[in-house]
Amino acid sequence: MNILIFSNSEYPEGLASSEIVKLMVAGINKNKRIAKIVIPAGYHNASTEDINGEKDIPHEFIRNTEYIKTFNLSYVKTQFSIFAYLFKRKFINKENDVVVYYELNLLQDFFLIICLLTFGITFIQWTTEKNSANKDFYTFKRKLQYVVAFVSERILPKLSKGVIVISSNLHKYYCNYTKKDKILLSSILVDSEPSILNSIVQNNKLNRILSLEKKIIVYSGTFGEKDGFQFISDAVSKYIVDNPDTIFVASGIPYKGTSINEIIKNSNLNNIQHNFYYLGLLSRNDLKVLINSANLLLVCRTNSEFANFGFPWKLGEYLMTKNPVIATRVGDIEKYFTDKENLLIAQPENSSSIYEKINFVFENNSLAKRIAENGYSKAIEFFDNRKRGNELIEFVDRISK
Repeated sequence: MNILIFSNSEYPEGLASSEIVKLMVAGINKNKRIAKIVIPAGYHNASTEDINGEKDIPHEFIRNTEYIKTFNLSYVKTQFSIFAYLFKRKFINKENDVVVYYELNLLQDFFLIICLLTFGITFIQWTTEKNSANKDFYTFKRKLQYVVAFVSERILPKLSKGVIVISSNLHKYYCNYTKKDKILLSSILVDSEPSILNSIVQNNKLNRILSLEKKIIVYSGTFGEKDGFQFISDAVSKYIVDNPDTIFVASGIPYKGTSINEIIKNSNLNNIQHNFYYLGLLSRNDLKVLINSANLLLVCRTNSEFANFGFPWKLGEYLMTKNPVIATRVGDIEKYFTDKENLLIAQPENSSSIYEKINFVFENNSLAKRIAENGYSKAIEFFDNRKRGNELIEFVDRISK
């Protein structure tokens, strides 16, 4: 039985979601089961041959031109291309497939869901967030997205064979809409056998930063409310005012509806403008170079409903660097980690608590490094993609009977 992991994320140079599906496919393949990433048309945004290690991840792009050329609307073309792709595999190639769909959406993927049900292809939804917890209704589009998320969370578990969730809270939530034995709790993923890091940096600004020979504090993310950037920036600014030999480097793209200039304006970063660097969205390799060069990494989510139902993917990536990491006491963090033993855990939405942890790291560098080493070991113990891949295989085999 083949496992196809569908993703509407840009690939291979997308946000965290593109890395997530790669890690899962790699983990499944380590267990000698055939699996690959399937990316619908419009989401291929780089030459995979140019990406370090990318060709080792089985993947396939569904290209519109291979199947449908008569339609002008890209969405319609994409949906018909998916239909043709699944039809060919099921009825012409006689493949026995299970589709795992990352962040399935009832409205956006309606045609695909109809195809899967009509063709009798087993499908599983994989969700890492409670999207209906995001209630920022600043546009009609956001209101519509909320309604679609609300309905999807109730209907899709009844249509799919199973659900993969990232957190205990999300597991409890989906138990309201499907049977408990149809839900797999699979948290973040790390690779204990990572590809070799390419030291060649594409981003010129990052090259200049790395040549400064200063202590580096790093944040990477979407700068959304759930990410707690306001509290992070307050704590870091306070520390750097007294320790100008330290710089704060941020990467990623702001949450929709905001700009980085607005975020900086509403923070204390103007107090350290000569020690703050914003790099935008980095390539996967440049991001890895940055976080491996950091003296401290921050993933300080707020105590919001949205954050409590998720789990920070960045945490696994950070822990694998063996550099000190500060996280906040949100969701499942303390299910896996203990403060000052294998992770530094601050209070959420509390810049003073984050500041205290920053001070602890730089005043107790040897101890902080030992904690980071322990965090690395814990990450492999709980989140290794070989183990997670095997759990998914067993789950797929059980629910497909």
